[in-house]
Amino acid sequence: MSTLQDGQSRTTTDYYDTLGLQRGESTEILHDKLGELRLGWSSKAARAGGMGDQARTQLILIQEAEAVFTDDDTRDRYDVQLRRTPRDESAQVEVDWLTKAWSYYFIDDNGAADVSARKARDQRPSDAMVFVVSSWVKLREGELKQAKQFVDEAFVLDELGEDTADVHHARGAVFLSLALNREGSQYGVSDPEGVKLLEQAQSSLDRALAKASPEEQAEIQMRKAWAYEASRNRKDAIAACRAGLSETLGASGSLRGRLEATISEISVAACNEPKTPAMKASAFRQQIASLEASDVQGDSKRRIVDFLRQSADSWDQVDKYDKAIATNQAVQGPSGSKPVPGCISIGLTIVFVLIALTSFASNAGGVGVFFLLAAAGVGGYIAMVVGRRNTYDQAVARLQSAQSALKSAQDNRNKTIRKLDGMKALSASR
Repeated sequence: MSTLQDGQSRTTTDYYDTLGLQRGESTEILHDKLGELRLGWSSKAARAGGMGDQARTQLILIQEAEAVFTDDDTRDRYDVQLRRTPRDESAQVEVDWLTKAWSYYFIDDNGAADVSARKARDQRPSDAMVFVVSSWVKLREGELKQAKQFVDEAFVLDELGEDTADVHHARGAVFLSLALNREGSQYGVSDPEGVKLLEQAQSSLDRALAKASPEEQAEIQMRKAWAYEASRNRKDAIAACRAGLSETLGASGSLRGRLEATISEISVAACNEPKTPAMKASAFRQQIASLEASDVQGDSKRRIVDFLRQSADSWDQVDKYDKAIATNQAVQGPSGSKPVPGCISIGLTIVFVLIALTSFASNAGGVGVFFLLAAAGVGGYIAMVVGRRNTYDQAVARLQSAQSALKSAQDNRNKTIRKLDGMKALSASR
């Protein structure tokens, strides 16, 4: 702990130096960093032994720092006091580089974490936790080979089993990353070496869970879910996420958001496997029913259920549009050309009627009857043609209506599919 001392022997803790905070950052950013530190150290504070003691000490310092950095005014007063208090140069306090490395890691300052971890390895070469934090730093930097070397070192050094949860959590994470970074792994890990790595990851994570505190178990369950998903075992992946989000573990903050994002993404992938929209909607509703019966935390359950219900409703809409598309595609237009009564037929009808009338007028009734019947026959033909024409026009109208409905259904279907494409997972931000 870095302290400053004035003439009255009153000490002031230098929270910037002790907690790895940057003096040039805003008070708001410092609050965010302190929140990240609190989240990181809280998971270790339930431990027995040296790591637990150190974590609890760090949480006390974080609480004190949060009071000092409440707002810009309290921070300004603290900074003035810090500048006015001379350092006690005679106090030779050895820097705890392991604690420094963890603190820098928790606030995503990888460069400082890497340097601190290197100094910690020089300072405490037989401490398994030194190599655990070194492994996490290298894992975040994507240096998997170096991460594997460090975590193997930690595994060998953990003879007494005091750091088993940390060691095996890190080993599981390294094995998982090695599996996921193999060529073609974005389509699922299926090659023998990749499958072996996933099995090692799952085994290590199970061993970590057996020793981890409840605060640590939620993150381990999330990595188990990733390992199961990589092997396309989505049922167990979803179960692991639910365990991580259970009321018992009480995951909070960004970890809770990441678990919600993970379970929603895996659920979407699983429920989209059936072929038809109706089957997809049914799969989503089954997933919703199962989730509602689980012990997932209330707020998380509500968010995930609402998200999955939107997908189910959208697939119901797609099913409705598909049926409308099939119905309207089946509508047939009229065959042949549009029937038109011929001019000759009309002319003959007129002529026959005139001759019939003239015949009746000249008392030639037989001739009149003949031509009247002829006119009736031609007129009947014309009426038949007009009827066929009306039938043709009605068929054309039905076809035009079906084509309009078909286009509307296709447009709505495409719009809904685009919406579904954008609903792959809940946002992980919290």
